[in-house]
Amino acid sequence: MTGGAHRIGRRICLDLAHAGARVTFSWLSAERQARTTLAELQAIDAGASAVRCDVTRLRDVRSLRDHLHRRGDGLDICINSASPWEFDAFPLADYASWHRVTRASIDGCVYVCNELLPLLLESSSPCIINVLDTIVRQPRTGLTAHAVGKAGLEALTRQLALELAPRVRVNGLVPGPMLPQPDLSPKARRRVADATLLGRWGTPEDVVRGVRFLIDSDFVTGSLLFIDGGESIAMHRRPR
Repeated sequence: MTGGAHRIGRRICLDLAHAGARVTFSWLSAERQARTTLAELQAIDAGASAVRCDVTRLRDVRSLRDHLHRRGDGLDICINSASPWEFDAFPLADYASWHRVTRASIDGCVYVCNELLPLLLESSSPCIINVLDTIVRQPRTGLTAHAVGKAGLEALTRQLALELAPRVRVNGLVPGPMLPQPDLSPKARRRVADATLLGRWGTPEDVVRGVRFLIDSDFVTGSLLFIDGGESIAMHRRPR
C-alpha cells in the first residue's frame, strides 16, 4: 500500500495484517508515523515492512518493486493511496503545488501499477484499489490540483480495469469525511457532517469494510465504491 503510514492508510494496513496479509507500505515524509505503524504491524506479523518511496520518482518505485521481489511473498493486492493534500486556489501563484499533487495522484499510480504488474500477474486473484475522493463528484474551491488529480485517477482506474481484464481487477474506493483534523472546530465538524445525507462523519472501519469488499468480490472491476454517507449526491436533496 502506498501512503500507509497514518490516518486511513494506517487503519487499512492494520486490518489487512489482522486478516493474515503480509503488509508492505510506503511512506514519504511521515517518518515518525511510519515507524509507529510499522511497529504495530510487526507486532501482528514480524514480516511486515515499510519503504520510503516518492511515487513520482520512477527510481523510487522500482526500488519498492525490487524490495517486494526480494521478499518472495508475491503480491496479491496493490492499494494506491499516496496523495499530498495541498490548497491551491486558481489562478495559481506558482506551479509547484500543481505538479506535486497531480503527479502523485496520476503519475504515481501509473508508475506503481506498471512496475508492480509482473508481481501481480503471479497471483491467482490479483486486484488493484485506487483511493479517490468525493471531489470527483463535488469540486471544491481552493483544491484545484487535488480535484484534477483525483479525476484523472478515476479515469485511470477504469482504463486499467479495461486494459488488465480479465487477469487483474481494478476498482476505486471513494471515502467521504472520516477523520477530522484535530484543529477542526466543533462548528466546522458539524458543517461537514451536515453535508452528508446521514448527518454524520464516517469511521475508519467503514473504509476498511469497503476495502475488504473490493478484495473479496471477484466479479467487481472498473467500479467506484462510494463510502461517503451520501455526501457526493447530497446537493440534490430537497430543502428541509
